[in-house]
Amino acid sequence: VVDGLNFLQDYQAAESLASRGETLGEDDERSITDLLIEQIEFADVILISKIDLISSVERLELIAILERLNAQAEIIPMVMG
Repeated sequence: VVDGLNFLQDYQAAESLASRGETLGEDDERSITDLLIEQIEFADVILISKIDLISSVERLELIAILERLNAQAEIIPMVMG
């Protein structure tokens, strides 16, 4: 599930997982962006939540990014999913 409202902001952030307390251990030096990319690349189905809370321009940008990261996944926008 991709958070449609916050994905673009998180995707563009250089914030580390450690800064959010989300690491797999002390040696996990991934960024939020790295984690998002990994999750999307391995998905068969991508659900975009809160699609009604973003503009049509943001929606097109988000879907384009998701399609570039994983052209094989089915992308399903959701409202109140």
